[in-house]
Amino acid sequence: MPREWYMSFTGLGRRDLFHRFAAEASATFDMDRLVKDSIALTLDLTGHVRENPLVAGLARRAFGRVPMAVVTNSEGSIARAVLAETQLSGLFDCIVTVEEAPRPKPAPDLYLSAAARLDAPPSGCLVLEDSDQGIDAARSAGMMWADVRSPDWPDRCDRLLAILAA
Repeated sequence: MPREWYMSFTGLGRRDLFHRFAAEASATFDMDRLVKDSIALTLDLTGHVRENPLVAGLARRAFGRVPMAVVTNSEGSIARAVLAETQLSGLFDCIVTVEEAPRPKPAPDLYLSAAARLDAPPSGCLVLEDSDQGIDAARSAGMMWADVRSPDWPDRCDRLLAILAA
């Protein structure tokens, strides 16, 4: 799987990513085995995970001021391991993973589930995203969003915190 191709679809769930790759490569895989092996490998690599300093900094500053959730197309075991490794687990009121909604991103289901669990209207939610698929999901859910890959992202942190507090 070419890295450039993978990076353009990082917002897809693991199974959807592999299905798309198989279709485009005209290949056949044992999907259950591939997913299982991929999860195991990812869990083995969580010791190398590092936080996104700006996103984590904003989460730390917002902690206790606004309800927050992690919404991910990753499996729960991976999400919990990454949050534990980065020592960010305690900042979030809930974690919504790919197993908890009928459809993964780019569908809005995961974000809508998080809003419901936080007892927040979707229009009052701000999503910080690092994938095109996640931004599509946030838009479909009727939520505000910020692309943390954007060059102006660092300059927007203080303004976003003010929006969140309002």
